[in-house]
Order: sequence, then structure tokens, then C-alpha cells
Amino acid sequence: MKTRKPKPFEILDHTADVRLRAIGKTPKDLFRHALEGLFSFVREETHGDGKHPPRAVHRDIVVDGSGGTALLVNFLNEALYFGNVHYEVYRDINIFHLSEKKLEGELRGESVARFDEDVKAVTHHGAAISKNSDGFYEVTFILDI
Repeated sequence: MKTRKPKPFEILDHTADVRLRAIGKTPKDLFRHALEGLFSFVREETHGDGKHPPRAVHRDIVVDGSGGTALLVNFLNEALYFGNVHYEVYRDINIFHLSEKKLEGELRGESVARFDEDVKAVTHHGAAISKNSDGFYEVTFILDI
């Protein structure tokens, strides 16, 4: 029986905040897709007049956590912090090292003029990385808006 490849992320309804589910074949894919989902929700407006592309950015990131899920949430919050401070959105990450308690990598993205959605934080509430019946890693987490 052939398994259908799931979407890498989807935004789910939630009463007060926003729930986001990310999925990946490997832990690195899961982290990458969670980052992509977070910044897709922000829906940025790019710098410039529409004729010039935004400036590409690369930013080193090192994050620690007490375990896989805590590491993922800490990673997303650190990327969100960098994005807000530097007016950047990150579309991808080159992960150099990923263990249960540490991530080292390079965020890749672009500069922005502003954000259409204000995400205060990614919460730990209810977040738990698991493996689904198809063998993919998945996590659902809440964006505090």
C-alpha cells in the first residue's frame, strides 16, 4: 500500500490564538516545515516598490532545549525574535547539527518592511512531537497572537 505524502504544514482553527501543525519525514524536515509554517502565517510585506526584490538574509542560530518538543518551540521563538528585531522572514534553515537538546544552523530568508500578523510567541501548551501511523514526525503548537 502506497502512502500519500502529507502537506508539510497547515494552519488550523483555534478559538483565541492560532494552531499550526507541522509534519516531516525526518526531525530536520519537521523543524524546517514548522519554521515555514510560522513565517507563512506572518504574511509579510517586502521592502521596495515592487520592482526590486527584497534583500536576502542569512542568520546563524544556536538553540538549546530540554528535549525535542521544547527545542522546537525554543527554536521557533528564537527565529521569531530574530525576525522581529531585524525585520526578516525566514523561508528555510540549513541545519548543521540537531540533537535532542541542541540545534545549530543558518536561517535563510529575506528582509521585510512590516508584518501583517503580530505573533507574540510560540507556546509550549499542548505541543508534543510524535510519529504518526505513516512514520512521519508531526507536532501541533499554538501561536500566541
